Amino acid sequence: LSIAYLLAPCKSFLPAVIHQFRQLFPQVNISLVRMDAHNISDAMPREQYDLYFSLTRDFDQQNRYAYKTIFSDIFCLICREDHPCVRTAKIDFDKIASEPFFMLNPAMGPFMAKQTLQICRANHFQPQLIQYMDSMEEIQFAVESGLGITILPSKNKAFYPSSLAYIPLGGIDARLSIGAAWMPSADNPA
Repeated sequence: LSIAYLLAPCKSFLPAVIHQFRQLFPQVNISLVRMDAHNISDAMPREQYDLYFSLTRDFDQQNRYAYKTIFSDIFCLICREDHPCVRTAKIDFDKIASEPFFMLNPAMGPFMAKQTLQICRANHFQPQLIQYMDSMEEIQFAVESGLGITILPSKNKAFYPSSLAYIPLGGIDARLSIGAAWMPSADNPA
């Protein structure tokens, strides 16, 4: 059973699911391949893997695949716990617009980059200094180091336990869903 997955959103559930599957079906060999969303979207038309765990938005464009939503998440403004916006009832986006802002490199996560910018626009927030990074782990490390702020899904808190503050952002653009996709006509019984 070959599985392609996004690490950040899948870390909170996939290891336990795979462990349970192995308990039930120890004879099945499992191959795990960590990918970014762009690589998953490229691999799906070629049917490279049996199962994909990614953003359901990516699955909508793959009409030969069936998929199921596993969970939904919300985006949060992420900063250090000692950041001034943590102590206020409402985020002052005008104040934080001049702070360094870390964002996922659009080449590594085009949907996440686009979604982040849409959330910024919906909150009338235009980051003035954007630094792109290749992984969410790098972004969270930079924010924890006090180098700036970011907007990421809340489930990243489970992936990167730290002293960071996660402030939920409202609005329809501030949600995303993670799911599993498979080819219904696959001949792999696993």
